[in-house]
Amino acid sequence: MVMLSIAVNESWHDKVTKERMEATEWFNIKLFSANARIAEEHLSNGDIVYAEGPIKTRKFVNKDGVETVSREPYIHKFDILRTRGAAPVNHPARVASSLDDDVPRAEFDDDAPY
Repeated sequence: MVMLSIAVNESWHDKVTKERMEATEWFNIKLFSANARIAEEHLSNGDIVYAEGPIKTRKFVNKDGVETVSREPYIHKFDILRTRGAAPVNHPARVASSLDDDVPRAEFDDDAPY
């Protein structure tokens, strides 16, 4: 298993001011099996990736005694879209199958519209 942080960037235009807005949210993700090996061998800061998987929610009490909630994506589909300084990949190859046996999974309805 490999844990790493990824940034999810979002941009939009404010409906009132028409100003371009941006927000970045950071997630700690967990990669397993072949995905973990690929990440260790090929990823560097600034690389652009596609990551897909269920989000697990954990509740715990932190060192200050405050109950905290953590949401961690468990990645089962993973693509390297662009490495730092390189041109975009036109047809990214799937670097690991979504059928890895050791990836924790939740039961989801694949027909859900979201």
